[in-house]
Amino acid sequence: MAKNEEDMPLTMAQSDQPRESHDQYILRRMREEGCNDRLRKATRMAWSTLEYNLFKFRVSIEILNESDPTQFKDDMMQWLQDLCYNEDLDSDDKTCEEVSNELYLKINEKYPSRTVWIDVAEDRGNGVLTQYDKRI
Repeated sequence: MAKNEEDMPLTMAQSDQPRESHDQYILRRMREEGCNDRLRKATRMAWSTLEYNLFKFRVSIEILNESDPTQFKDDMMQWLQDLCYNEDLDSDDKTCEEVSNELYLKINEKYPSRTVWIDVAEDRGNGVLTQYDKRI
């Protein structure tokens, strides 16, 4: 038999804290698993900001199973800049909502089945923030 606490196995060591009951243990494990589950299911978004004509854009696109999220963001940013500066996006005489909708259609062609947030603002400060859900 162990003569002092140092000689005792860890399972037999007495602690100052009261031992957790089975119900408390189950609740604690459920909370931990719930937190881990939320982290696994979290929606990861890559966002980019750019200006074109009178409009300022902030575009967020859901990252699915990209092996390199940084590379995805760089590619997305380059594609958005090319889209605007090659004049593939027509923003003349359009409202922020119309520009947002047109931009979403182009994004959905390139990156289908993703949640997309588009924030479009004019120089005067008016703007719109639209969430396009992938389930729709």
